[in-house]
Amino acid sequence: MSTNKIKLIQKSHHFVMKITVKEGWNKKSKMEIAAMVISVIAIIAVILLDKT
Repeated sequence: MSTNKIKLIQKSHHFVMKITVKEGWNKKSKMEIAAMVISVIAIIAVILLDKT
């Protein structure tokens, strides 16, 4: 179960990198990256809560 979550985090990280390379640093891509960072933080929070 936790390995699937780790893979999900890695996929979302690669998605963020694709956005930065493809679109550069315009306002829209900054918003998308911020949204991705928030979602990754949420995933990490779920993993940490799962352990307890």
